[in-house]
Amino acid sequence: MDLRGGTDWDQILLPVIPPEVFTLTHLDEIDLRENAIQIVSSEIKQLKSLKFIELRYNSLRQVADVFGLFVHYVDFQNLHLSPANIIGLKFTLFSYDPPVHFEDFPNLTALDISHHRFKTLPHWVLSLTHLTFLDLS
Repeated sequence: MDLRGGTDWDQILLPVIPPEVFTLTHLDEIDLRENAIQIVSSEIKQLKSLKFIELRYNSLRQVADVFGLFVHYVDFQNLHLSPANIIGLKFTLFSYDPPVHFEDFPNLTALDISHHRFKTLPHWVLSLTHLTFLDLS
């Protein structure tokens, strides 16, 4: 389900996940990036089939620690989420070496390191053998 917000003036930014979403019990993927969501309540656990929750570009303050999260690394740190529940990470600018040990994230399959302007593929990316999504744009 794509509930992405956006940066255009005419787009509505969701402040919360609509309650109706929690009734979609067979939902396995939800894209909530680029909204104004601050809290992802434990109601998200009602979606037993959910395997992917895209939350990049929100103002997260509290997130239920459930499997399938795709978040900014800073949100991961600030919200004290379990590394085992993270399947995707977005990194803002950093030097050539990442500020994290990727072996701490056993289920990491998505990595967004866009806007870094690497001249070559960083050597540590090759160690991420479970990646199915890599953004280097």
